[in-house]
Amino acid sequence: MQAGLTLLHIYTAGRGDWLVMLDESGKVCWYLNDSLLPRGTNRPSFLVNVLANGNFMLIVDRCGLVELTPLGDIRCALWAANVQPCPDPNFYRQVPLDSFHHDAVLLPDDADAEIATLSTELRRYPNYPANVNAPGTTTALASVVGDVIVELRRDGSVVRKTPILDRLDPYRMCYDTLSNFWNDFYGVECADWSHANALVFDRANNHWLVSLRHQDAVVRMHRTSGTIDWILGNP
Repeated sequence: MQAGLTLLHIYTAGRGDWLVMLDESGKVCWYLNDSLLPRGTNRPSFLVNVLANGNFMLIVDRCGLVELTPLGDIRCALWAANVQPCPDPNFYRQVPLDSFHHDAVLLPDDADAEIATLSTELRRYPNYPANVNAPGTTTALASVVGDVIVELRRDGSVVRKTPILDRLDPYRMCYDTLSNFWNDFYGVECADWSHANALVFDRANNHWLVSLRHQDAVVRMHRTSGTIDWILGNP
């Protein structure tokens, strides 16, 4: 163990997720379970991001965005309501987006938005590749999920959306481009074309760095114009 505190995110199937802090002797000195979140038929699961202000941002069931302090005070609770119904409108402020997933960052105080995160959208494309190892094999009409960089305020107002499908060629194929991660969410067979994992804001140059797992690439693009500076990846 290192000196100081170690934060663990513990997934417990069917019993809700936990955040746990251990000290250097391995003793639990802080924890957070799902008791602050609305519970439906299933207990909610969440991912956690530690924000620059010391708060935690929980991404709940791929739709909820909940910022809270280490003492459990909730700063904001948003729900992307386009696809999955909101479990508690009294707790969550509903936002016209499909999802929240993987990453969330705070924007500088002088920005026009407060939070940036990743969302998704579903589009349909004709004559779409059906096998990444056989480029000539196509399907007549394919459902394709692409990531969207979303900037919003804590009150739920959306300031800016940057769809990755508008920035890269949607027919750009890599090894996992046709994966089916979002099938259960959208309720149809769909290609998980980009699968963004991480988002970083480069304040000095007003750029985004976004890691696209299923494009095997890290992309740098201008925050407001969307212009791509470079793609670290092959091709």
